[in-house]
Amino acid sequence: MNHHKILPLRTKILLSCVICLSLALIVQTVLFKDSSSKVMTKQTQDFTFASLRNLQEDIYSYCRDIQNALLKVYLNTDFMRDAASGMSENDLKRQYGALAFTMAINQFDPSQNVVALYIYAFSGPNSSSPVSLISLYRHAQTPVYTYPENIFRGDMPNNIDAVKKYINSDERIMFISSYYNEKRKTDIVRFVLKIYHNVNTEIGFIVCDVDGTVLNKMISKEFSVNDSLIWLQPDNDCPVVSSHTSLKNVQTSASAIMSAIASGSNDYTEKILPDCLLFKDVQKKYNLTAYCLVPMTALKTNQIMLNRNTALSLVLLIIVFSISFIVISKNLTAPLTYVVGIMGRIKNGERQLRLKTMQRDEIGILAEQFNDMLDRISMLIEKEYKAKFAADEAQYKALQAQVNPHFLYNTLDTMSSIASDQNCETVSMICLALSNMFRYSLDMSNQLSTVEEEIVHLKNYLYVINIRMQNSITTEILIGDYLLGERVPRLCLQPLVENSIQHGLKNKRGKKNIRVYAAIHEDSFQITVWDNGTGFDAFELNMKLQRTVDEVLTMKDSIGLMNIQSRIHMLFGSGYGIKIQSDSVSGTSVIMTLPCDCRRGKPETEAENE
Repeated sequence: MNHHKILPLRTKILLSCVICLSLALIVQTVLFKDSSSKVMTKQTQDFTFASLRNLQEDIYSYCRDIQNALLKVYLNTDFMRDAASGMSENDLKRQYGALAFTMAINQFDPSQNVVALYIYAFSGPNSSSPVSLISLYRHAQTPVYTYPENIFRGDMPNNIDAVKKYINSDERIMFISSYYNEKRKTDIVRFVLKIYHNVNTEIGFIVCDVDGTVLNKMISKEFSVNDSLIWLQPDNDCPVVSSHTSLKNVQTSASAIMSAIASGSNDYTEKILPDCLLFKDVQKKYNLTAYCLVPMTALKTNQIMLNRNTALSLVLLIIVFSISFIVISKNLTAPLTYVVGIMGRIKNGERQLRLKTMQRDEIGILAEQFNDMLDRISMLIEKEYKAKFAADEAQYKALQAQVNPHFLYNTLDTMSSIASDQNCETVSMICLALSNMFRYSLDMSNQLSTVEEEIVHLKNYLYVINIRMQNSITTEILIGDYLLGERVPRLCLQPLVENSIQHGLKNKRGKKNIRVYAAIHEDSFQITVWDNGTGFDAFELNMKLQRTVDEVLTMKDSIGLMNIQSRIHMLFGSGYGIKIQSDSVSGTSVIMTLPCDCRRGKPETEAENE
């Protein structure tokens, strides 16, 4: 037999705790990594969406003010009338050439940073160009820093294709676009508003260019994170303005990003690009969407620091735990070693040993409960021995009672035949009744019988008793036919009547009556044996009826009622049984309560009387 080396309990506990602690920290790190990432992402989302909404509100107010200023062109009724009447391009220029300057000075606030204003009218059929520049305003115009003299000429790039597309469309809302001014080295935001005569007739349009720094200031006010890239962009057009870098450098990357999210259709969508989070907020009226591209570098840096701190915490906890465990483990293992030793001695036969009293901790409680368990085991062994002895004695008595029963039956049958031949009918009937009684009482094949069989056995007994007592006792059996099939314990009715004859009517003078009747009460039925005897105090006898089955088995005599009570409890439970009522006036009633199968065949009048 191989003997493997067994680790001490102290070492096992230490290893188990270290392993559990390590696993717990590892699991916590993994779970916290995911949850912290989600929390940081959620916080970034909430902050970014809120900032984008605030930015869009500021931009909306700014665009609305620009639009209101441009709409004041309708206040110049002469220009509106002449432009709608088909006046020639030269006449319009000569008469309204200063209109753009007047509007730029009077209708716009300096904080709006208007750098150029163009007023165009649609040319007549004889003109060489479909649109004519009527009036022009350019702010701080110099040979070095300048703006397009006419946006439709190719003197400098200004994203004219987007403007042409808007003019040729049916769109009536103010159009927003942009271009990068190479000479000014700045982003220019362009607003285009169509001019109508009598609501439906389009007679021209106004182009207003503003310096993009005003929108950049709005972006800087809402976003202070230097790592984020924020830009404004209309649908199907280039970006308008962006943070931290000019549109010239962001055009290519923004176009690539827009291609990646082209499938998005919600007002607020989030798409994860490589190492970035992309957010957007759509401004529906002016077709200007705000985008924010947030890098994930900060989140990753925090995650690396978290993992490093968790690993360091794990090492420190293991060191501290190991030192603490070595100091206190001796107080834990010493009592366990003692308990194991005593158990081994008890296992080897020293069953009278008990664990000594220890401290009131878990090990002390274990020792106390172990001592209680040993005491209970000893008590159960003794009780089992007594029960086995009583069972063996009962089996012996049962076997002894069944010695040669057929010889007894045959003997009584023979006596009955002889008495009949000698014309002694009374003796013959007594022998026949006794034979039936013995045959019924010694039948052990079934624990239950029926009320009908019990009544037949009772009548045989009453026949013999009436012969012996010269019919001095009047007996009535009042049990309805609907109860004859109910199941009852075998030999439960005759002992009750016998008990009334031998005890209740023993000292009775005058008429002696016994009545046996039954009635149904809800889910049970009661069989009552009443006699008009002298009565007695039934309290003590009712208390004796509460004895256990083991106590009844050890009784030598006077076991009739207790025997029936014990058998009822064993068959049907403690909710059923025998109860005695007695006094000197009413006599004695022995009430036996048993479970009832059903109310089959019960007369309606009797059911109503209950």
